[in-house]
Amino acid sequence: MAESDEVFGDLRSLLQSVSEGLVVRRDDPEEYSLDTRHLLPSGNPLFFAAVQRRKSGVSLHLMPLYLEPSLLDGIPECLRRRVSGKSCLRFRSLDEPTRQGIRELVGSGLELYRSKGYV
Repeated sequence: MAESDEVFGDLRSLLQSVSEGLVVRRDDPEEYSLDTRHLLPSGNPLFFAAVQRRKSGVSLHLMPLYLEPSLLDGIPECLRRRVSGKSCLRFRSLDEPTRQGIRELVGSGLELYRSKGYV
């Protein structure tokens, strides 16, 4: 479980580093998640991202990928093979190229949200 602790910690730190202007919805040993202040027609805030511990590893959910699937175009193979569904990536370990790819992907997602006025 120590490796998943490291992966969770790394991904949590990455999300914390981009959290300015976002709202921390949950921050505990199992999940760290961020919403925007933008309200949907339902009155709920628009979700941005979350990192969650799972039995099979650690999941990173990035809602901008759901809104704009083209963000996945040209991502490195180290990330492509970790994509699960439309907006989730799953990890058991992280190497530096994967970390860099995640940073760029999260940054692109945040830029998308800013361009649409969500952040």
